[in-house]
Amino acid sequence: ANILGLTPLDFTVNGCDHSIEGFLKHSGFDVISKWAMGSTPEELKHAGKAHVNLVVSAAGLGVAKALYDMFGTPYVIGLPYGKKASEQLSKLLHKAVSEEISEYAFAEWSCLPSEEIAIIGEGITSLALANAIELTTGKGVKVLCATECEDGILREKDSMTMDEEEIEEALNGVKYMIADPLYKPICPKGTEFISLPAEAFSGRIFRDEIPNLAETFDDWIACNQYANLV
Repeated sequence: ANILGLTPLDFTVNGCDHSIEGFLKHSGFDVISKWAMGSTPEELKHAGKAHVNLVVSAAGLGVAKALYDMFGTPYVIGLPYGKKASEQLSKLLHKAVSEEISEYAFAEWSCLPSEEIAIIGEGITSLALANAIELTTGKGVKVLCATECEDGILREKDSMTMDEEEIEEALNGVKYMIADPLYKPICPKGTEFISLPAEAFSGRIFRDEIPNLAETFDDWIACNQYANLV
């Protein structure tokens, strides 16, 4: 497998890249290359030998489509956030290999109500987090994508919200808002703000507070600060 969209802006330097690689190895895959944290140009040259590609951010989707066109390699979009989402993602990766089809790890949960929780952030990483929260809590989550995202990625209840006015309108009635700390000033009154720093939004200001959710999601969702989500 290759890991596509693995950028320091989306995943910082807290070890999340190693955790994703560890997940793939635990699922029975050898990792050929990581685009583009930790792989040499020589390793990237062998990307066409993979049986499947794991797309972990929107930055990797174009590469996934190019590798599919060139080599017929199917891809799966998602992240191993927590036990349930990891089990789901592992099954989809093996299904993609055996049936030679591409999969989205978050499509099947799009029917859950979405009034309770909103996540603001990059499209695919936010969708993966929404999927993990829905699988763990059974509560609906909608994504307010604040970056560019290709058509067909967001679910029906999600939306592109590129400016503050759109975001504020989309937050009406939301009980919990999960976002980078720089978004806290627009958190509506009565909505609980849950800080989730992202280097792509606030740079290195809160780097030490960015959790490695590929390793610690279950603890993150279960800790006292987020107990009301469970």
